[in-house]
Amino acid sequence: MNKILSLKSKVRKVFYTIIAYQVIAFILAFVFAYFSNRLNDYHIYLITTLVFTNCISLFEYLLFHLIAIRINNFFKRKINTLLVGILGVFLGFECALLILRYIFSIRVYPANSMGHLILLLITLIVGLSITISITTFTSLRVRLKDKEKEIEHLKRLKAESRLSVLQSKVNPHFLFNTLSSMVNLAHSDPDKVENMILDLSDIYRMVLSLPESEMITIEEEMSLVKKYLDIEKIRLGNRLKNNINVDKTLNNFKIPPLIIEMMVENAIIHGISPKKEGGVIDINIYKKNEKCNIIVKDNGIGIDKNVNSDGYGIYSVKNRLKIVYNDSYFDIKKVNTGGTQVTVEIPL
Repeated sequence: MNKILSLKSKVRKVFYTIIAYQVIAFILAFVFAYFSNRLNDYHIYLITTLVFTNCISLFEYLLFHLIAIRINNFFKRKINTLLVGILGVFLGFECALLILRYIFSIRVYPANSMGHLILLLITLIVGLSITISITTFTSLRVRLKDKEKEIEHLKRLKAESRLSVLQSKVNPHFLFNTLSSMVNLAHSDPDKVENMILDLSDIYRMVLSLPESEMITIEEEMSLVKKYLDIEKIRLGNRLKNNINVDKTLNNFKIPPLIIEMMVENAIIHGISPKKEGGVIDINIYKKNEKCNIIVKDNGIGIDKNVNSDGYGIYSVKNRLKIVYNDSYFDIKKVNTGGTQVTVEIPL
């Protein structure tokens, strides 16, 4: 069904293009006849312009689809399109002369050596002007469609990221693991259970009351991250350690909510927790080159080289940054010494 619709669309475009060329021929015929004071011979001018227009457009269409459209390089395609335009005008011009002379018995230039050259130059200028105009219009239309597709894609990403944020607000794995730890510690260490309950309630109160579209300060985000780490430290014990360094001048800088939390959560789930002896998470937030740099590094088991960032649990971080900022930077890589490093750069 889609192939049939695509074919119909292509046929419709070709039909409209042919109609456009005929209209151009009618207009050119009138202009030439009017300025030559020979409106009585309008039919001769019309036949001439119709033959020229259709011959040139046919050759350019064939040459373009045989040569120019097969070139992927942008600049080479532009150059070849221009050369194809010149060659198409020349071949169409000569073909039109033969048709007019031997089929319609019309000679379109005086019988002197300069007539052919002058008419060729005029046709070349007019033909190239029309070709360039049509090519430019087509290029702009394609760019507009690509832009519309990009906007639709970003809207879809925004909807997906909002869903992801809502899901992360009530992360079942984190909640179940915490509750399980509380049960295990209820008799042996009730003080730790009390601290876990307080931290857990603070986290969920903060997160659930926050609209997904709202921005929060780094100070607010780090407060949430620290409470999350406190809970995980109780759950994992000595297997989890962390170092936090935050440039105080960035405390009031606003970022999308849960960005850092998701990076830290990713480090614990995929790096530290699977490692028997555990590990260390380093969180560094600093200012460099008019950008806020956020680096979360762990010495856990490390990311699999065959797994890209889209499939490593923090896909929503990358998408949300792309939606909010035009020139943000996101990178996730395996550290040579072991572990994983996630880097985010946000313009100040």
